[in-house]
Amino acid sequence: RVTAIELDPGVVDIATQYFGLDRDKLDVKIGDGLAVAMVDEPTEARSQLLFQAGSFHFIVIDVDAKDTAKGMSCPPAAFVEPAYLRTLSMLLRPNSGVLAINVSARDPNLFKSVCQAVASVFPSVVLSKKSTAEESDDCDEDVNVVVIASTNPDQRLPSAKALESNLNGFSNI
Repeated sequence: RVTAIELDPGVVDIATQYFGLDRDKLDVKIGDGLAVAMVDEPTEARSQLLFQAGSFHFIVIDVDAKDTAKGMSCPPAAFVEPAYLRTLSMLLRPNSGVLAINVSARDPNLFKSVCQAVASVFPSVVLSKKSTAEESDDCDEDVNVVVIASTNPDQRLPSAKALESNLNGFSNI
């Protein structure tokens, strides 16, 4: 079963009407992805996006920030805050859950801080690629890297120390 969270109900309507989204096959929740919480987690404002701890095998974050002035167009900074990442970690299956975050950042220091935040919560982290700076002469294009994290410390992903080594290879764009 796949669950998707979409902030804008209009997007779901368009996907259903024009792109054949089958709501019987995809469980679409309308709401703010930042409002996810565990069923037994005390919250001031009860979220409509309540899930059992350990209920997800895989979580993907691919959210546009709408504000490129901060140096990162994807995701908004709140999606990579350690407190939010800890919530996602608890929603993932222990020792087998995987989080993938699409990060589009031109500022290598900002990208490095995102990776460090993820590595502070997850025991295993890997990047989809080291850098695209060498691959592109067009600095106006965004640089996308998928940051992949696992709840399994024995996962065959580099350790936080290896991640740090990879990040040191990032050059300014």
